[in-house]
Amino acid sequence: MEVQTPVPPDELYVRERRTATTGERARVFLTDKVEATLDKGILFYHTGATYPKKGWITPEAIYALNQFKRLFMEFLWWLSNPFFALWLVFSNKTKLMQSFNNIFDKIYETYVLKEAYLCPTATHFYRFLASFLVECGYDNQTSHDFAFRLAQIVEADDAYRYLIQDLATEYDVKNSPRSELKRLEGIYIQREERMGVLPKIRQMMRIVQVALLVPKYKRAFKKHSHLIKGMAYDEADWYWVCMRGEYNYGGKSWEDRQIGLVRPQAYYINP
Repeated sequence: MEVQTPVPPDELYVRERRTATTGERARVFLTDKVEATLDKGILFYHTGATYPKKGWITPEAIYALNQFKRLFMEFLWWLSNPFFALWLVFSNKTKLMQSFNNIFDKIYETYVLKEAYLCPTATHFYRFLASFLVECGYDNQTSHDFAFRLAQIVEADDAYRYLIQDLATEYDVKNSPRSELKRLEGIYIQREERMGVLPKIRQMMRIVQVALLVPKYKRAFKKHSHLIKGMAYDEADWYWVCMRGEYNYGGKSWEDRQIGLVRPQAYYINP
């Protein structure tokens, strides 16, 4: 006997209902094999692709992650208010990180990857941020938990990951952290073509720049900045960013990145 859960009809709802697999047109590839490695993370070998693609993200995980990102970006928007920013300066940062961790777990906990299977960029992001926070004097366990959860976003959202890789590739560890971040902000503005995204990323970069005015933050950032270079592109990452538009990765236009590029056969869902 087949048992089905009743589903309310669409006409009962104010808006069209969306699930994890409905929405924008998505590009997919045929897969020959998947490997879980301890040095490169999870690798997808797609038919016809020159290099494997890093990361394994399901539609359900993407849906959950996007809900959390909306909350996080709303918090960052409030930081543009000087009164809210002043409150943050005098707030208990450890308790804020604990709240962040709790909210993240309620939304995304079932999709969290083990550290051993994160890609190199997410791994180095986690190690850098955790080391930075502990060096600044924050609670060791809370700092690692907070950094590990942010690293899950870097792992799962390749749009953020490729952007981090692009700027990490340009980062010069010999320079002052704050002046280097200002330089990277200029590079980002030159390369970004998505006008709706640009203000959000600039806001995040400027928050970090302001934080680096505090001497202990600046010293901690400088001490562990060598880990940033571990977030840079490798050949496989560069191969896959060459297929992405709306941002001039490596300072090269879409057209320049297509020269000599061998693409796998793409298929589309929600056409």
